[in-house]
Order: sequence, then C-alpha cells, then structure tokens
Amino acid sequence: MTSSTRLAILNVARDLFHEQGLGGTSMRDIARGAGLAQSSLYNHFKTKDELVMAVMERSWEAVADPVGEIFDSLPPGVPLLREVLRAHALQHSQPIKETMVFEWEGRNMPGAVRERTVQLRDLYERRFQDLATQLAACGCISSHETRTKMKMILSMGRALGSWFKPSGRLGAEDVAELYSDISLRSLEADEGRCTGTGEPGAYYERSD
Repeated sequence: MTSSTRLAILNVARDLFHEQGLGGTSMRDIARGAGLAQSSLYNHFKTKDELVMAVMERSWEAVADPVGEIFDSLPPGVPLLREVLRAHALQHSQPIKETMVFEWEGRNMPGAVRERTVQLRDLYERRFQDLATQLAACGCISSHETRTKMKMILSMGRALGSWFKPSGRLGAEDVAELYSDISLRSLEADEGRCTGTGEPGAYYERSD
C-alpha cells in the first residue's frame, strides 16, 4: 500500500466516523470518499474493524510522538512536567476527531479496537503518572492523591479542543501556558528548588 493511498483512506475514514458515527459509515462510503473501488479498499483493509483500529492507532501516534520527544530530551524535574503538560494542551487545543469518536462511541466499538485504544491512552498517560510519582516521592509536588490529580489534569487537557477557539482572545500558546500553571498549582509544585538533575528518563533526586 502506498503511503498516499493509506493516508487518504485513513483521513476519509476518520472524517466519516466523526460525521456519521461508526455504525452509520460503511466501507462503501469510505471507498467512495477516497476515490477507490470498494474491492480496492478491501485489498488495503480486510475488515472495517481493521480500518477503525488503524485510524485510532495513527491518532495516538500523532499525539504521543511530540510529547515523547520532550520526555526524552529533558531530565526529570518540575520543568519537564511543565513542558509536557504544555505540549499535552497544545496537542489537544484543536479538536481531535478520533478522540471525539472514542468519547462518543467507545462503548460501541469492537472489543479489540476499544481495548487497543484504551491501552494506547494508558501508555501515553503512564509517562506523566510515572514522572509525577517520582516528583511526589522527593517532595517536589504534593504526594496527596497525586495519581488522581494527574488523571483529572490530563482529562482537562483532552477536553480543550471541545471549546477552544483560535480566533478567541487567547491563542493556543496562551491557553497551554495557563493550563500548565493551573496544573502545577494544583499539584503544589516547588518550581524554585526542583529544577531537574540527571539524564533524561532517569529517576529524579531532589538536591537541597
């Protein structure tokens, strides 16, 4: 499968799933939207479930890769937490159609697709949770309900695309900065003393 054909199929499928729902979108609809014969579409994706899976996996890769690069480039510390939270907000400042489809129709998704989507979300969020746990252990953020707070913070970030308007008073960068400020305040982060030491990805140890 050529990359351009695959991209066209995935984009059309994503848009139709968002507009018509999973149940309301047929493989015939997707083939027509991509300018393919239905038989050609089946040469690329054997089943609709396989296509839905590919759409969801591509979405999580697009969100996770830029954030992962930040995790891999900075040492553990509150500045790293601030930067990855900003990136999380920026990634979700525009509506992510695949995320909206999952929120609307997750319960109706084929079991394997739902399980894979939840797995990808959990893998993405685990790095945030691991960093927060490390920072809480050394007193850089509050240790009170750290995991619950992080789940709420990440959920708040995912919801940005449902209301943020680029034409509004605040731009995406402004909203991302405000989001990271609110998040760090809720975690009672000690930014002045927990600036990060060691190699990227290493366990953080606070030095007073």
